[in-house]
Amino acid sequence: MERLEHALERLRKQHLWGDLSDKEYRREREGLERRLKLVATPVQSTSCPT
Repeated sequence: MERLEHALERLRKQHLWGDLSDKEYRREREGLERRLKLVATPVQSTSCPT
């Protein structure tokens, strides 16, 4: 999760510096944010009847 947060921060910097267009930034950011949500979402355990 920390790795994805660092990637988002680097992406923001690249956009601020003009290295990425708005379109590229949004596309990359959305992908990273989706991955962050997947990592942060707790998995529900299901119990099997015995």
